[in-house]
Amino acid sequence: MNYLRKIMTLVIGIFLCFSLEGCNVKCNSEVLFLQTVGLKKDDDINQTMKIDYLNGQKVVLRKGEYQQFDTPIYDLKRPIRFIVGETDFFYVFDEGACQWNSVKNDITHFGDDAIVEPEPGFEILWFGSNMFIDPTAITEPTKVRVLVKGYFLDDDGNNAEPVAVFMDVIIEP
Repeated sequence: MNYLRKIMTLVIGIFLCFSLEGCNVKCNSEVLFLQTVGLKKDDDINQTMKIDYLNGQKVVLRKGEYQQFDTPIYDLKRPIRFIVGETDFFYVFDEGACQWNSVKNDITHFGDDAIVEPEPGFEILWFGSNMFIDPTAITEPTKVRVLVKGYFLDDDGNNAEPVAVFMDVIIEP
């Protein structure tokens, strides 16, 4: 009887081991990205805004150079505020740790926070910034996610809800 109990325990243990491995949650980088940057799936990611880099031309982006990102905002119905220090970010995904790491960057802003107002007759309005990625972060061609984040304003001019866009680019050493 003890022998049969040991075999059954072993079989159940093996079954549980294999079934639990199937229950492991895989690393979902896209869901994790939204959590990391404090956004939800419905925060208009890549809907209102699209990023074109260097006028949409495919170019080699290199560390140590300023990257100019132009963000066209399509069919704007409500004002958007871009906050200095909260607007533009670089992120790199670490698959081994299953996390997004922010890469230090130097952003050139002209003036204080910027508010982009809807303009009748304009389907596209442009918002641009210059960013300089930390050269020590790029030792090989690296896929970097550029995030541009703003806030729709309410009727009183207060930040109401986030809006964001991102683009993946390769930065060359």
